[in-house]
Amino acid sequence: MNRAVSARPRWLVTLLLAGFAAALAVLAARAMFGVFMFYDDEGYVLISYRNFAEGGALYREIFSQYGPFPFVAHWGLHLAGVPLNHAGGRAVTLCLWVLVALALAALAGRATRSIPAGIFTLAGTFSCLFVMTSEPSHPGGLIVALGAAAAAGGCGPLAGPRRPTDGHDVGVVHRLSGDSLKQILFFPPYLILYNIRRNK
Repeated sequence: MNRAVSARPRWLVTLLLAGFAAALAVLAARAMFGVFMFYDDEGYVLISYRNFAEGGALYREIFSQYGPFPFVAHWGLHLAGVPLNHAGGRAVTLCLWVLVALALAALAGRATRSIPAGIFTLAGTFSCLFVMTSEPSHPGGLIVALGAAAAAGGCGPLAGPRRPTDGHDVGVVHRLSGDSLKQILFFPPYLILYNIRRNK
């Protein structure tokens, strides 16, 4: 980190980042609750989740091309009081979108010790995940969150020693997600961050 950046008060940097993140969150909310696609994948997955939460047998009574993890996760949300309807599904997707962008920004800023890298990652991740407005409640949102968690877990304490379990979380995400396209899209950032940490 250069001296000009380190000379700034930490509270000011935190305040600026929080303001930027809040502005992105407001933009995300407006987009998430202001778009409805002409195809109804959102309704299909919500009905599937609701049927599962009401005791339907997955793959026998409920058709799905997805693995069981999204159904179990949404059943847990349903038990916690989150309604399995358009508003509830979009609120969950909105939270995943914003939290993943913030988590990866924090991880990039910590890995590089650079505030601009964190801001760039926040803006880049946020814009890449804008596609989540097209299919709220889709399992892809959970897969993105699992990918971000794998990146954070794989990097571990960036300044600390390597652990024998480093990288095990990739296998967990692989098994939970079961979606090859998402694995291809989100594992390269994980591997880059993992190698940054390993080579320190």
